[in-house]
Amino acid sequence: MPDYSVYGVFQKNSAEAIERQHSVNLEKLSSHIQPGGVKGLDVESYLNNEINVDRNNIKSFLRQLYYLLCFGL
Repeated sequence: MPDYSVYGVFQKNSAEAIERQHSVNLEKLSSHIQPGGVKGLDVESYLNNEINVDRNNIKSFLRQLYYLLCFGL
């Protein structure tokens, strides 16, 4: 079993069905089976051996933490 497979992306029932029909390896999945949204970006990054950094979301998250640290709850 590879470290990152359909079981790391899809829920168990879906992953089992995909494994039976295609493969457990993400590299062997056709593009119409790949998930959308954040999971889709994760799979695309994995397949292209890239790292995606959403700098705007990180900044927003850090601003929230800064506010909590400075002003408390």
